[in-house]
Order: sequence, then structure tokens, then C-alpha cells
Amino acid sequence: MYRLAQDIRHALRQLRRSPSFAVLALITLTLGVAANVIVFGVIDALFLRPMPGIGEPQQLYTVQHDEDIWNSLSYPDYKDISDRNTVFSSMAMYRPARIGLGQNESAQPVWGYEVSGNYFDMLGVKPALGHFFHAEDDVDPGGKQYAVLSYRCWQERFGGNPKVVGTTIYLNKYPFTLVGIAPEQFRGTERLIAPEVWVPVSNVMLIEGYNWIRNRNDSNAWVIARLKPGVTKGQAQANLNTIAGQLAREYPNNDEGLKLRLTKPGFLGDAMGVLLADLPSP
Repeated sequence: MYRLAQDIRHALRQLRRSPSFAVLALITLTLGVAANVIVFGVIDALFLRPMPGIGEPQQLYTVQHDEDIWNSLSYPDYKDISDRNTVFSSMAMYRPARIGLGQNESAQPVWGYEVSGNYFDMLGVKPALGHFFHAEDDVDPGGKQYAVLSYRCWQERFGGNPKVVGTTIYLNKYPFTLVGIAPEQFRGTERLIAPEVWVPVSNVMLIEGYNWIRNRNDSNAWVIARLKPGVTKGQAQANLNTIAGQLAREYPNNDEGLKLRLTKPGFLGDAMGVLLADLPSP
């Protein structure tokens, strides 16, 4: 303690002799602390906290292709996994896409999600206004041309007018019935891609121009799943290993060597890095 006191007195004498250095040191220290606070705040908001607006998010996992560059699955594989698994209470798929919102020259490119009809129901999200579409609205061919807007899009592009619900909006110049508005806190299932609009994936021809959902070779779907109560991640992984083996044998031209893995949701599988998938839960 005596040596510590001496060191402190010596430091204070040096600071009095060089006030400009003291100010510079204080500014440097302040900036360093502020930068750390900002960085850890961003990490906490983006990576550690559960995604907002979703019911019981701790039960959610992404089911990903372990060797595809984007870790996505084909739609037929998603349907087979959904039908055969015994560990998930429900599964849904989504695909971010750029969509033109509006007519003619006034159309604005926005981020949207093509989703399975059960997407909102599976996540436990409730509409702020109107209603969501459901599984029966998402049938290929013949799916409903329904759309749901984000709360922010509704406020900024439609002035928060409640009368817009039930009217026709245009996506890629095609008419869609606007059935509902998502709650303000819900920003989709990707942390860095917040959609302004959601549509049933059965409208893929209108959104992307070709029907990849019929092709087991097209790995374009990101899949999110909710564990059944009491089921562990290890048990779910074992069940996925069994299903992957079955699909590899049944569809050797498409799924040979298929490996499936569970990761944290919100990072396009592991496309944003394996480290993010292994971050601890809050």
C-alpha cells in the first residue's frame, strides 16, 4: 500500500507538470471507454439478446445444410424434414428477397421475405392490425396473393393509415391484398435483414420469376424450427442425423452426403460465421 501511494503521488505530480498530457490522456481514456461501450452494446443488441417479438425464442433453432455455402435447404428437403421429424413442434421456412413495392416508376426496392404459410403462427407473432396469412393460404400452385407489412413500412410508406389494410398494394407490379401489419417490435428472423413485407412462398413466380420450390436441387430456403417441450438440442440433432441419412439414400442425385445441423437463428445459418452460432445465450 505504501508503494501504491507513492506511485499515485508521483503520477499526480507528473500530471501537474504536464497539463496538456493529462488532458490528452483523459480524452484518450474516455474515447476508449466509449468505443468499448458502443461495441459491446451492438454485440448485445444484435447477437446476444433473443430476437424481439417472437414467443419463447429460446426454443428456436435454424436447421441448416452443413456443407452448402449458404447453409440453406431445398424446399422439398424442408418439407420432408418437417414431415418426418419427431422433435420439433413446428417448422417454417423463409427466404429474404428484394421486392419492388409500388407501381410503375414509383416502385421502391425493399427487403421482403417469402415465407411458408405457417411462419407467423409458428413464431407466435400476433398482428398489430388486420390478420396474418396461414398454412392454407400457401398452396403451390394457387396460393393467395396476400401481403403483410412491417410496422415501420406501414408508418413510413403508408402514413400509418389503418384503412390501407384490406386494400391492394403492388409487389413487382403484381397486385397483392394487404391483410395485416406486423407488430412494431417484430423484425423478422434475420438480425441484419429486416423485411418490410412478407408474402407466402407460393407466390415465388411473381417475386423471383421461377419456381424453385419444386426443385430439390435448389437450396434456397432457410428453415427455422421450434423444439418440443422437454426435447434437448442433442436429441434433435440425433433425429436430424437419421432423417439426413434417409434422404441421402432416397435421393442420391440430390442429397448424397447430406448433413444437417442446428444453429442459433438469425444469422443465415452459419453464413455470418461459425463464431456467431456459438455465442452464449443471455
